[in-house]
Amino acid sequence: MDDNIMIRPSTTGYSIGPHELRAPRAVLIAGSKVFADMLSLPHGPPKKPVDTNINVAEPFDELKPFLRVLNMSHDKGDPLKELEPKDWAVVARLADKYDSATARGCALGMCWKWKAQDTADENLAGFNTAANIHHADLSTLFLIRLLRQGRPLALASALHDREAQFSDWVDKLKVHALEQIIAPPSVTNCVDCAGEHGAHIAELTLYRALHQAMRDWASENAADPFVATADDASSEAGLCDVCDASFNERVAQFEERYRETAPKFPA
Repeated sequence: MDDNIMIRPSTTGYSIGPHELRAPRAVLIAGSKVFADMLSLPHGPPKKPVDTNINVAEPFDELKPFLRVLNMSHDKGDPLKELEPKDWAVVARLADKYDSATARGCALGMCWKWKAQDTADENLAGFNTAANIHHADLSTLFLIRLLRQGRPLALASALHDREAQFSDWVDKLKVHALEQIIAPPSVTNCVDCAGEHGAHIAELTLYRALHQAMRDWASENAADPFVATADDASSEAGLCDVCDASFNERVAQFEERYRETAPKFPA
């Protein structure tokens, strides 16, 4: 069972270059339940093992990184280091389609790596990869990071064909935000601020800021809806530097908790 299988990618779309790939039969059977089922089906009269072939719908450019991961032990390079971040979203999608625990595990491992690094391009790749393997926790984490980065083109790329899920998720986020402001963080102010602006100036400022943030709600700021509005409000309230810093720190903690408990993106 050490013969090679010829895999013929689709010749439509953006594929360029050669239109066939080869992989060991044993690798395909062990690495993909779908390929294992395909290779177990009769294909007419017996052929020489090397002549066995499979036609697939993916173009060469997409199939190649996926097969490199499946065939990692025989690869002349190191796919885990050599594949580009954008390639992993394709690997993840094909891992799901061809039911490959090997490729799915590698894609998940890259997501955990990108989670620790937190860079702009890798957050985009992380979201696409995590969403393609239906990992709700990591999909949500990377999507929140993309929103906070304020990169409209990257966000539009991430949400291609996922606009409906994003809209539903943002609606749930808004409900979540409304639930959070029912019990806002406690804030205090010093005697001097109380004497100048009223005994409960910090609490009143926070109340107004949180409700203003909900009135200003928009999908593009759904990941960080409170801090900017609260910062403006505390400055306008005339809090002293110490009270202002304490106020903003409490709001930042409150917003971080809001993100940590946010509903999961429906990956």
